[in-house]
Amino acid sequence: MKAARKKGTGIYTRKGTIKGLYKQYGLIDPRTDQIMYVGCTRQYLPLRAEYHIYEAKNLKLNSKKCEWINELLTEGLRPKHTTLEIMPSGTTHKQALERENYYIKKYGVTNKILSTFNRGLRQKTKTKVIDYNKIYELYDQGMRQVRISEKLLCCVSMVHYYIKKRERDEKVRETKKD
Repeated sequence: MKAARKKGTGIYTRKGTIKGLYKQYGLIDPRTDQIMYVGCTRQYLPLRAEYHIYEAKNLKLNSKKCEWINELLTEGLRPKHTTLEIMPSGTTHKQALERENYYIKKYGVTNKILSTFNRGLRQKTKTKVIDYNKIYELYDQGMRQVRISEKLLCCVSMVHYYIKKRERDEKVRETKKD
């Protein structure tokens, strides 16, 4: 007799991909079949795509992506989604963001991509230089992460990553002092 397995304890999703892996995905305009937005997620992709629609309808975010989705919705259409790449196990958040930047650059040139991350992406070099202190300074002045990314020409997720990293580092220092 087989042992009963608790629901949701497996390592595979409904579509057969391993849970928790970073996925690079695109939202496609159904009118033109062009990728209009590139993102990175660890979530189940159809769920993440639905959340983009929720953001556009309910959160009233002021972004070109939300304007585009609302335009589709008024025409009775919905953006399609596609998986561009499934990152291998062990991929770090930073590596996933760098790969996301690759796809933004790849599709952004031809499609005038709507991603908030497509604001002056840095050219890929052997060492990626980001002025963390400038990120921290602007954030401490009350500037929003999207505006910081626009000003420093990097992706919003990267700004978010370094702000959270600083917070974690400060907590570690506080615990070491005690």
